[in-house]
Amino acid sequence: MRAILITTSPGRLSTGDHPDDLPALRPLIDRPFLQHLVEYLAAAGITNFDVVMCQTPESIRRLLEDGSRWGVAISYHTVKNPDRPYRLLGNQSSAPVLLAHADRLCPAAVSQGFAAVSADMQGICYNSPQGWTGWAWLTPPICQKVPPTTTADALHELLHPAKSIELPLLLKADTWQNVIDAQRQVIDQQFQGLMLTGAPVEPGIWLSRNVKLHPTARIAPPVYIGPDCDIGKRAELGPNAVIGRRCVIDRHSVISNALVCPNTFVGQSLELDHAVADRNQLVNTRIGSSVTITESFILGNIARAQSRWRLTNLLEQALAAALLLPLLPLLLMVCLIRRIALPGPVFHTIPIVRLPTADDRTVWRKVKLLSFRAFDAASESNRAADCMLIRSDRRRELFYACLPILINVLLGRCHFVGLPPRTSDQIDTLPRQWRAHYLKSKCGAITETLVNYGPQANLDERFATEAVYAVSAGFIYNAKILGRYFKNWLIRR
Repeated sequence: MRAILITTSPGRLSTGDHPDDLPALRPLIDRPFLQHLVEYLAAAGITNFDVVMCQTPESIRRLLEDGSRWGVAISYHTVKNPDRPYRLLGNQSSAPVLLAHADRLCPAAVSQGFAAVSADMQGICYNSPQGWTGWAWLTPPICQKVPPTTTADALHELLHPAKSIELPLLLKADTWQNVIDAQRQVIDQQFQGLMLTGAPVEPGIWLSRNVKLHPTARIAPPVYIGPDCDIGKRAELGPNAVIGRRCVIDRHSVISNALVCPNTFVGQSLELDHAVADRNQLVNTRIGSSVTITESFILGNIARAQSRWRLTNLLEQALAAALLLPLLPLLLMVCLIRRIALPGPVFHTIPIVRLPTADDRTVWRKVKLLSFRAFDAASESNRAADCMLIRSDRRRELFYACLPILINVLLGRCHFVGLPPRTSDQIDTLPRQWRAHYLKSKCGAITETLVNYGPQANLDERFATEAVYAVSAGFIYNAKILGRYFKNWLIRR
């Protein structure tokens, strides 16, 4: 059996950086709507698909590929005008074909419909209380009557002689509000037959693998939480809330009648009601408007930040190895002198919190920085950064700071530029807003506070520069801080 999937969206141009704006690619629970459609039809016996595309064809091809993972064959066809995507119907002359618009999903009896339309050569048109669903079984005589430039309304007129079947249930993705309604029908098990990641642990509550759910979080079914999600302290989810894969919901956030798309960070105390959060895009489904959030601590793209930091980490580790290699004899000599001349260990360790991390203290991971200076946790003035940062005495900088910094960067325990490293107890003493900025950033040996104000900066200066760095950090921004630091070093020299 063959199906023709219409993925075009009339009136829409190319969606650029946000291909999910195409209705067929909008997420439904745990995967794009189009993928659900292919899996649903493949399970019903469809073996050959013709996918008609106009907008974002590369995204559609990347999603479906050749169809071998579902045991089907997929062919792709591109049209110029998204309002007239039915030229392919005129080539169907051997057997009935199922026409399906990819932004709608009908619980149609596919195999029975194929048998019925093959027996009496009558087409079948599927309707809903709102009108034609966009789904129909078309016989070769009907397909040959379809002009190449026909529109959806004109095609519906041609289907009047066909048998009409009323469907009580229809999932639609043409608007974000319909996406919210569709996800409720799926997680409430009103619409069955879709392949979902995870399973209901309680009636109406779906949990996937590797979900970190704080004990104080509250869930009101129906709710779906995707894989690798982190739900913070006293967060409230539901009813009708779907959290996509690899999302972070910060503490005290409230999400109901909403969809959080994959790789999205939802900031602290943010309330989403009848809304869609897609990385830094926020859509109000009631009025159909959207806004871009520039502050990453409110809404952010986790995947983009992780990939950018991963590349930066590799570059920093390569640079640290290149600098440490010629200094290796000096490092060995310094370690030997310290072992002979000084009591205690050659290296002292500083237990700091690995950044970035969630606000929940129970999930904090600690790493040990290496330093030639001893760390006294009982001393309030002895911050973790003081044991590692370069001080004003240039004669001792190489021995007490530079060499341990290179080792720590090479081991991936800190960065060249970042926020000052802190222990868990020191993070607990930070004010609420300061702490939120700090936990979403990264720690480094050279800080913007050190460059701008020196080691004696007051609390206001520290908070201001750390808040700015937390939302502005990037490769170019870090390079500018390094440049200012070496400029100050040369002037001091």
